[in-house]
Amino acid sequence: MAPFLIVPVPGYIGSSGCGPLPFRELEWIEIDPVRVSEHWWRLPRAVDNLARELLSRLAALGVQAQRDEGAKVRVTASGPAVRPAP
Repeated sequence: MAPFLIVPVPGYIGSSGCGPLPFRELEWIEIDPVRVSEHWWRLPRAVDNLARELLSRLAALGVQAQRDEGAKVRVTASGPAVRPAP
């Protein structure tokens, strides 16, 4: 799976939908960590909530994040300590 949120150069963030945007212009980024997988006919869809794993990985990177209402995770723009994409 390709990364959906990248830091192409220091101080900027980008996604498949927009960007790159400077961190100074962002107040927060909201991520929906629920993954719905389609299955074969007559089988129920699989729904995985990846919020715990996402929060854990963001904390390991030194990025401030919190669980928002519902399942969404809100990442606050406080100059996260992330490295540029290779």
